[in-house]
Amino acid sequence: MALVDAYWPAAFATQTVFAPTATVSFALHLTEAALSLRTDAPLFYRARSMASAAGYQFELRELWSADGQLIALNPQTFVVIVPPGAR
Repeated sequence: MALVDAYWPAAFATQTVFAPTATVSFALHLTEAALSLRTDAPLFYRARSMASAAGYQFELRELWSADGQLIALNPQTFVVIVPPGAR
C-alpha cells in the first residue's frame, strides 16, 4: 500500500520554483477489497487537492483496483517550508 504515498503533492504541478514540503498529517484507510488484492494487480491512483491556505494543503489520495473497487484512502496535509526571512 506504499503506492498511495509514492507521488508528490498535487500542488507541485503548479509550482514554478522549488519549495521543500513536509507531510504534517498522514492516515491510511484500507477497505475490505485490499484483503483479496493480488500483488501483481494493476492499481489506479487519484489525488485531489481539497483545500490550500497559508502554505498548508490538504489532499485526498485514493487507490482503485482495475475492476473499480476502492482499495485505500489516504488523507494527507502538507506544508510548504519557507526559510526565515524569505516571505
